[in-house]
Amino acid sequence: SIQHVLITREYSRLLPPFLLLYPILLIHVMSSIFHACLQTTQQLIVQSVTPNYREPWRRNTQDSWSGTGFVVQGRRLVTNAHVVLRSSHVRARKSSSPIMFSCTVEWISIPLDLALLSVNNEDAFFEDSGPGGVIATGKEDEATAEAGAEAETTASSTAAAKESAPASESANQHLTLCPTLPRLDDNVTCVGFPEGGSQISVTRGVVSRVDVGSNGVLRIQIDAAINPGNSGGPVFNESGGVVGVAMSHLKSASNIGYIIPVSVLSHFLDMCTHGVEASPIERSSLNAIDLPDGMKEAAVSDAVGIEGPKMVPGIVAVDAYTQTLESNALRKRLGLDDGGIGGGVRVSGLWFSTPQLPFEGVEPTQSIESREADLATFCRDDVLMTIDGIEVGQDGTVPLSSTRPDERISKSHLFTRHGVGHILDIGVLRDGKPIVLKHKLTPLRYLCPVHDQFDAHPSYVVCGGCVFTPLSWPWISAHKYSDGWEANFPSFNSVSSLPAKGSKQIIVLSGVLADEVNVGYHSKKWLILKSLNGK
Repeated sequence: SIQHVLITREYSRLLPPFLLLYPILLIHVMSSIFHACLQTTQQLIVQSVTPNYREPWRRNTQDSWSGTGFVVQGRRLVTNAHVVLRSSHVRARKSSSPIMFSCTVEWISIPLDLALLSVNNEDAFFEDSGPGGVIATGKEDEATAEAGAEAETTASSTAAAKESAPASESANQHLTLCPTLPRLDDNVTCVGFPEGGSQISVTRGVVSRVDVGSNGVLRIQIDAAINPGNSGGPVFNESGGVVGVAMSHLKSASNIGYIIPVSVLSHFLDMCTHGVEASPIERSSLNAIDLPDGMKEAAVSDAVGIEGPKMVPGIVAVDAYTQTLESNALRKRLGLDDGGIGGGVRVSGLWFSTPQLPFEGVEPTQSIESREADLATFCRDDVLMTIDGIEVGQDGTVPLSSTRPDERISKSHLFTRHGVGHILDIGVLRDGKPIVLKHKLTPLRYLCPVHDQFDAHPSYVVCGGCVFTPLSWPWISAHKYSDGWEANFPSFNSVSSLPAKGSKQIIVLSGVLADEVNVGYHSKKWLILKSLNGK
């Protein structure tokens, strides 16, 4: 209203002159920060040749798609693993440049869906820092302080400060990762190169949910649009700091997208920096516990066709199945006389897979009495009460953090946030007595390999025209989801989720190549091989 305008003008006369310029300068600084964010976001053009698990002796034709990446410290680009998986050629283009630069995929984590790339001609790629050479700080208070400083600083002192700035600052321009997990309803901006155009795209939304994915790893749900091509792009908060990496969207719903939080990204970058690489044994589909005499890991790598960039170890977990404890009757049976209002979950089963497990050689049939003295392993009917001092609820959830106790999340987050070999202090109730286990975290390995190029590889053998191949999830997906679902295709649910057992594999008859020698067997397929020559 006119009256409001007159009152505002009256009060403005009482303010110092530099404070009147504060909002304008703040907008200018935030605009400069966001412009720098755009300069460090790259379009990735990927050519890839994917394997054919239905006919593993050949590969599919070369395909091409685009994704998004962004610059992090060390002159490296971060993107999603699924963007560059099985890539034969990757090129990066700045949003402000028509020139493309070839890239090399250095590290990948398929379970975390993250990849780290280097630019082959990095000096030429990074020499143009964009207008102003501004580097995003990712901290709102720093931006505010900078705006106030500019309001009180003369033009001459500003020019002198620019001259004294190091020349390498603009050349090493990168985005700053914001370590703080965004809160619900925080504004976020998703930047990338989605389909529908060739130039950079910006979408905005809010944080809708913080939870874990099916693999137990932390993820953030946002309602900003994430479309094909956005994958691997940065997601910013209002201060220009990166709070996540765009990952995927839910096709069957509206405005549900998922991003990888900075805590997971930092964990991945830390493993890359320290050279923490998955061993060929972990990545082989042979599930071999011990190397044969005279056979080195490199030989195993060649034997199973392991190729491509370096990969970090898989996601870690504890070696036990758990069951929620909402049942008062079950709680009393396990020694919990708390009226049904306490926490804890029951250990319902044990997981035996890799040789790195603390209870190596222990069989599932071993009695509880023979394991009571072992303070590194679980027993059936243990009640898992605390993880590193954090109480576990009877529904299997824990507080998101000490500063956000009202938000709860699956307990698996407390495992997957650590690396291989980390030892957790796990409080359990065993036969009514509280004890603390020193449990070592190891990656879970399955009898049916899960990820293409990580632990699953398109190997096969042909005998009398019968094509045999190891059962793997990529092989199952190739039959279930390629060119429509195949009629009568078995689910393999009874064997696909079992833990790895030594050097055992599940071998299936993938199909029969028709010939005179196998007449009468042409229609046979999708059968599990039980024995060979009676063995």
